[in-house]
Amino acid sequence: MKNVLRIYHAGSLNLPFSSLEEGFNRLFPHVRLQRTAGGSVELAKQIRDAGDPVDLFASADYAVVDNLLISGHADWNLLFARNSLVLLYSAQSKYAEQVNSDNWIEILRDNNVYYAQSNPEKDPVGYRTLLMWQLAERYYAEQGLYNDLIKSERRIIAEGSAKLVSMLEDGKADYIFEYESVARQLASRGDSFCWLKLPPAIDLSDYALAHYYRSASVLIKDHKEQAPKKLFGEPIVYSLTIPKTVTNLAMANAFLKFLFEKNKGIKIMREAGLPLLERFIVYGHNIPFFLQFNEV
Repeated sequence: MKNVLRIYHAGSLNLPFSSLEEGFNRLFPHVRLQRTAGGSVELAKQIRDAGDPVDLFASADYAVVDNLLISGHADWNLLFARNSLVLLYSAQSKYAEQVNSDNWIEILRDNNVYYAQSNPEKDPVGYRTLLMWQLAERYYAEQGLYNDLIKSERRIIAEGSAKLVSMLEDGKADYIFEYESVARQLASRGDSFCWLKLPPAIDLSDYALAHYYRSASVLIKDHKEQAPKKLFGEPIVYSLTIPKTVTNLAMANAFLKFLFEKNKGIKIMREAGLPLLERFIVYGHNIPFFLQFNEV
């Protein structure tokens, strides 16, 4: 249907893509956007395994596109934004007035504190949390920290970013591990959300520490593979592509052009607290003409 544009995107992109939808609809009022937000891994598998008719896919991890969609289900990958991991909590969280970058590990080990992460098999922020815990064990010289955190009965696994945040809102979790952009968006609403900025050595934000991040790794199951896939730590980079299941290529390209206009989409993304790469990176084949020549 030429008046429908189907977009799958990471849950952490929900707010900026909601604003993008409003701006895009002012230019193309006849086009109805159908957005599905969720864990990037889970959404990519729906495209790969079920052949979901998707016109644009935006992932919180560029490697999801590389590993699950290129080249059988997508031709190219465009890297456009970065992020960092933070510890998100509320004014009602236990020890909310005391937590800092020196004692958060001690607080998470408290028997009365519950903490949550997203499902690492469905959502990049989930496996990035595990990678961060490994890096934190080394950075803080806290022997056994990783095993303590993953084996604790107070650890909660949430099925996606939205449910992760709701656990914090409902008081089911005192602390959650999220992206800084999401933390900033929540705090901007005037609610009682707070976040703890973590050291660059563990928050997966610093390109200069890429080699150090790779010292951490996790095994993630994929039902299509016999053996779990090994993922290494690396700086957080978002990407997008037009899958081969596209049904409205013209509007998908129009949305991309809107997204990368400085006073339109780029402004919206920055206002949503999502830092963009200084230079977008695109690779693959059959790349849209306007992206090949960096006209974004």
